[in-house]
Amino acid sequence: MYKSNFFKIGSSSHYRTESGRVISGDDDDSGKGELALVVTGEALEFILPDAHMSRMLMDLGRICDSVVACRVSPSQKANIIDMVCTNI
Repeated sequence: MYKSNFFKIGSSSHYRTESGRVISGDDDDSGKGELALVVTGEALEFILPDAHMSRMLMDLGRICDSVVACRVSPSQKANIIDMVCTNI
């Protein structure tokens, strides 16, 4: 379900190509634009309790220029901060 929400958000904001790559207004024709990750609170319900998935989220976040957490609870925000501080 959270994957479809990502595509709805990306399509409605015109920052996602059909292949799923996120682009910005500074994107040029070279095919190298900025990469952003949007993660929802619903997705974090599955990711944060699982050590392997949390590590994958951390690895993916490191290669992105931006990470946006939307509709997350205060405890999820705290867990994300702890995860980032522990792994940096």
